[in-house]
Amino acid sequence: MIQFVAEHCCYGKKPAEEHVIKAIKPSTAFHYTMESFLESRSTKWVHEPYRGQIIDGPQNGYPPGPWDIACTAAQFFNDEVRLIEVPHTAKVQSCHSCYGRGFKRCPRCHGRGRVRCSTCHGSGHRTRYDHQTKQHRRETCHWCHGSGRRRCIRCGGDGRVTCGVCQGCRDLKWYIQLTVNFKNMVSDHVTERTDMPDELIKDAGGLVIFQQTLIRVWPITHFTDQDVNANSQSLVQYHTSTYERAGRILQQRHTLRNVPVFEIDYNWQEVNTRYWVYGNEHRVHAPDYPHQCCWGCVIL
Repeated sequence: MIQFVAEHCCYGKKPAEEHVIKAIKPSTAFHYTMESFLESRSTKWVHEPYRGQIIDGPQNGYPPGPWDIACTAAQFFNDEVRLIEVPHTAKVQSCHSCYGRGFKRCPRCHGRGRVRCSTCHGSGHRTRYDHQTKQHRRETCHWCHGSGRRRCIRCGGDGRVTCGVCQGCRDLKWYIQLTVNFKNMVSDHVTERTDMPDELIKDAGGLVIFQQTLIRVWPITHFTDQDVNANSQSLVQYHTSTYERAGRILQQRHTLRNVPVFEIDYNWQEVNTRYWVYGNEHRVHAPDYPHQCCWGCVIL
């Protein structure tokens, strides 16, 4: 409790030091996790600038199907995306954006190479006030030298810019790209019968009392807590029925942890309340701590 108070700058330390424990109620929370590691595949046409690289086109053979290409995950139960060029699908075509020229008209100057001077606003002159003669005097703009136009900084005065699609190469390499998506789908359930929020158990340290990894796992049915059995049955059934339609289930894993929880009733002065100590790290949850403001801090 003292360490918990030290982590909160506005909590007073007296209740932690002076409180009297009336009762300690130990219990065990169970955190059940169900994981399904999926693989899904999709294809689409993509392009990149053609710089003379080797082209593997249909002349080299018939393109394989999406699931005929070998690709394995680096590690199970870790999300990963792989991008693969489908063999025998590449071809070279002129850039559709610049029509094979490698450049496009500058969007800033519209191909003129010059733009209106921002200093004189295109007039070629500027009006200055002469403090000696106390009169306004018209001068030639020194930025555009009186022309009212300046060289376009986008194209350097050429009126053309490099095509952003082919990057000046004029041609594009088109091919079918296979996207292999490995994704770990996770569902969990907490069985905890005190008034402490269940979400706190998920991140708390505990002991793994059961773990199974198979292509298809079977639900837990003979555990001492029937709530764990029921939720294991529900989550396994949900993963099987839902994620088989989303892709291939490569492997499944379910884990059951127990997390210690202690509900502590205590008294300090005339306050009777409680707090919880949970997890192997002895974390504290004390929503009704008596001194939660030191009245000395100012929040801007």
